[in-house]
Amino acid sequence: MSESFVFGCAVITIETVPIPISGIMGLNAGPYSFTSQLFSRNANLPRRFAYCLPDRFLNLNAEGTMLFGEYKIPTRMTQYTPLVPPYGPLGDLYYFVDLEGISVGKKFIKGPVMNTGLELGGTIFDSGTAVTHLMRPLYLQLLAEVRRQTTHLHPFAVNGTASDLCYTVPLQASQLPKMPVVTMHFRGGAELELGAESLLYAYGYDNNSIVLCLAFLSTQTSLSINIIGNYQQQNYWVEYDLESSSIGLSKAKCPVRS
Repeated sequence: MSESFVFGCAVITIETVPIPISGIMGLNAGPYSFTSQLFSRNANLPRRFAYCLPDRFLNLNAEGTMLFGEYKIPTRMTQYTPLVPPYGPLGDLYYFVDLEGISVGKKFIKGPVMNTGLELGGTIFDSGTAVTHLMRPLYLQLLAEVRRQTTHLHPFAVNGTASDLCYTVPLQASQLPKMPVVTMHFRGGAELELGAESLLYAYGYDNNSIVLCLAFLSTQTSLSINIIGNYQQQNYWVEYDLESSSIGLSKAKCPVRS
């Protein structure tokens, strides 16, 4: 490969939830992302990539796995959801899908119906965002239902932060608290089934306990948009098949590279 790649330079630490980062590997659909440059410089390379992110609770400092082009995902079954046409001016940069709804246990919460046109909206799969951001009406319904099903854990809010639902567990706890299964349903039957490791992040701790908060936030801007963050993509193979315009999801125990 003789052509050079264009990279940006990170000059500040980006403060993100739940931990700061010093750079971002661009995987979006824009012309200067790593993937776009890779595929444009290698015409025979299949236009697809995949990653598998191990859960942070058990593997805080471990690395995940990422594949490009020719590969075989080591799982039995992958469910696909189609990439949908962009709903607004940012659509050519991001990977939009249709989120049909979210289940908390057996309770189904219907996803929002979006309008087409210049109004930005829809749901983005994003490997660079830490926790999932939901449109406020959907977020409030999810928040209320998770709270209702976890009253035995004595939920509370952390004042002055975006963490509306938190729990306290002993500092030496070896397991996360038992949470209801939250499932995100996408068009075509693909699902993200989320256990406690994909629902809670460590907000802080003292000498006796750890504060764990729900790894979902409300969209804070006027944009009508959901963003599926990488916390909710843990322990899944997530494949972006750009040739078939789809995203594949396959539940897995992601290999750990320390």
